[in-house]
Amino acid sequence: MANNLVQDGLFISVEKDAVTTGDPVVIGSFTGVALTDTRPDGTCSVSTRGVFELSVTGNDGAPAAVSLGDKLYYDDGLSLDSSGEFFGISLGSVGSGATADIPVLLK
Repeated sequence: MANNLVQDGLFISVEKDAVTTGDPVVIGSFTGVALTDTRPDGTCSVSTRGVFELSVTGNDGAPAAVSLGDKLYYDDGLSLDSSGEFFGISLGSVGSGATADIPVLLK
C-alpha cells in the first residue's frame, strides 16, 4: 500500500462557513454534501460520493423539466443550468419551473 495515502476521499473535512448538515457544498470545482454543520473551527465534514435527497429546480436559465439521468449543476441551487458547477446526476424528475426534493448521485 502506498505510504503517501492521506485519506480515501469519501468523507473529507473542508473549511466552509455557514453550512448545515445535508447542504450541497461547492468550493471551486469540489462538490459534495455536508455531513455536519460548520464547526466552531470553521470546518465541516463532506461526503464526496453517494446518493442524497436534494432540492432541485426545473430550470435551465428558463423553466425546463428535470428527468432521470440529467446532469445537474450548482449555482445558488441545483438545476439544469450549466453555467454553474457540475454537481451530479438526477435520479428523479422535477416539473418545468417547479422545485422538489429528488435523489441526486454525486459525481
